[in-house]
Amino acid sequence: MKAWRHNIIAKVVSLLVLIAAAGSLAKAEAAAWQGDWLYRPGMVPQAYERVTDGQWLPEPGTASEAWRKFDYPGPPSLADGVHWVALSRTISPAEVKDNTLTFATTNESVRLWLGERLIYEYGHFRDVPMGDGYRWHIVVLPEFYSPAQLTFELYSNSPYQLGVVENLGLSTEMEAVQTLFWQDVPNLMAIPVCLLLMVIMLLYHHFTSRKDRKLYFAIVGFLGIFSLWLLCAAKLTLLVFDAPVFWWYALSILAYLLPISGNLIVYEVLRDEPDARMDIVVGAEAVLLAIAMAGEAMGLHLMNRMMALYYPMLLVSESAAAYWLWRKAAKGDYRARALICSVAAFTLCGVADGLAGHFHLWSQHSFVTPFAVLSFCYFVFVIIGRQLAHQREMAARQADLEYEAAVATEKAERDPLTGCYNRQRLDELASESLNASQREHLPMSVLLLDIDHFKQINDEFGHSAGDKVLKDFTAVIRQALDRSKPFIRWGGEEFLVFCPQLGMKEALDFAEKLRRLVSARKLGGVDVTCSIGVAVWHGRVDSFQALFKRVDQALYMAKNAGRNCVRLEGGKLPELYC
Repeated sequence: MKAWRHNIIAKVVSLLVLIAAAGSLAKAEAAAWQGDWLYRPGMVPQAYERVTDGQWLPEPGTASEAWRKFDYPGPPSLADGVHWVALSRTISPAEVKDNTLTFATTNESVRLWLGERLIYEYGHFRDVPMGDGYRWHIVVLPEFYSPAQLTFELYSNSPYQLGVVENLGLSTEMEAVQTLFWQDVPNLMAIPVCLLLMVIMLLYHHFTSRKDRKLYFAIVGFLGIFSLWLLCAAKLTLLVFDAPVFWWYALSILAYLLPISGNLIVYEVLRDEPDARMDIVVGAEAVLLAIAMAGEAMGLHLMNRMMALYYPMLLVSESAAAYWLWRKAAKGDYRARALICSVAAFTLCGVADGLAGHFHLWSQHSFVTPFAVLSFCYFVFVIIGRQLAHQREMAARQADLEYEAAVATEKAERDPLTGCYNRQRLDELASESLNASQREHLPMSVLLLDIDHFKQINDEFGHSAGDKVLKDFTAVIRQALDRSKPFIRWGGEEFLVFCPQLGMKEALDFAEKLRRLVSARKLGGVDVTCSIGVAVWHGRVDSFQALFKRVDQALYMAKNAGRNCVRLEGGKLPELYC
């Protein structure tokens, strides 16, 4: 295990050194192609002479067949049942150390001949169940001094893939590695973007609304599969981890899974649209994947061959999905509107990559699908942005409701005429006042005020004048109170004041101050006086019921004493307060 890890680390370090050095070295002279591409099907001899006038000259005693021209990068025209083919072209010499050949093959065994010399060999050259996989080859050409035939001897147990040599190039060794690196830049940049979007969606799902749980999981699943596809499609991974069969099957299976996982997102967005049959679309793509895998397991090599059916079907199915999204977007659905761009980008880029690779439309094939992740970023950010805006609206609405509820509660707890608290909050205010005193280990007192001869004022001046007296009376008393002293309308013309942290002497002084404030001015245009009873909290043995009873008795004594005076519970009061 340690040796394997050291081997991987050594490959990565060597690769990074080559990439870094590639930018600083001057471009060296490389070999150049000459003439046409030629091919010869059938069993190829193990030793070669030369190509003269388009004819293959084998060793004595071997069968011969004429060489034919073909248009590279397309494969040569081969008959059914052919498993061997030779491809040949002339190259001119250059400095050997600067001549590096790079190319890729899929499920093909390769022998590379320079003239009559075998310079490179890869693969089994026989039928194997899993094939030879997808392989990048970097071959340093040996020294040669005159134009020579470079011949690819190819074998494949899948005739459909026979004779295909992709991304063929002649350059220096540094330039070859540099080319692979730059072709992988889109993949290497898109992978962290996908991982970041996955983390964002998982965190967003965890910390916010879970209403669209299935949609979020579908997005995370698609991004995970796309990240794996990007990793498998990168050329440098083949150089770091040399497992051509694994990378080939992983890339092929993920190519089928990508639209399936993507359409699960579309399915969730269109869930409430009865005419949008995304279930059929996803089901058809899943069935195609199952057939391809079953055919591959039976040796029919359907994984790649069914791509000719897969990509046209993809165009049709994704066009239908885009139409259904457009129809829902027209109804005002922001998710459908944002997802249309992503569906279009992934479909067009994916089909372009698939057709280019399947039909070998150009010699240097680099994927464009990684760029489609930008459109998916837009879709994810639109979802998050709209959800956050909705949450802000809900929070603002909640705040408005809470404010309205607080206002309604305040109105319910206050006397509409005087603005004082009513008896609905009596117990709560009493507890708050007592707790405020006990925190400082201080006493608490309570005052009960009564407007003298209030019934006479109503009878003589009318109830409107009486209401004015009540308003002016509470206004005068409130001027002397702070927020720590709750003011409650006890009933009729009686008012209660809690005085936390005031003992008997302080409470009596404060009561006398209130009495003098009232008697010093006209209230509602009438001379008004008040009587005040004072009671003190007796500690643990006391209760609010007993406290209110004592303060009521103290007020009764103040009234019996001629009114316009202050009395303490128990009736003992210095003449100063009379």
